[in-house]
Amino acid sequence: MADRLELLELGDDVLYYDEPCPPDVAEQIDAAARYYGQPVAEQRLLYAYFLAPEQLSVLVAIYRYY
Repeated sequence: MADRLELLELGDDVLYYDEPCPPDVAEQIDAAARYYGQPVAEQRLLYAYFLAPEQLSVLVAIYRYY
C-alpha cells in the first residue's frame, strides 16, 4: 500500500508563521485584529500588504479577513 501523508506529521518544514515578520508589518496585522469589524481593519491589512506583499502572514491575514 502507498505511503500516506499524515497531516499531523509536519516534519522539519518551515511553516508560514515561523517566518520572521517585520515589526511594522506585525503591528499592522495586530491593529487589524483589534479593529476587526471596522473599516480601519481592512486599511491596516492593505497597508501591511503594501509593506510586505510576499509575506505569507500578511496574505493569510487578508484571506481570513475576507
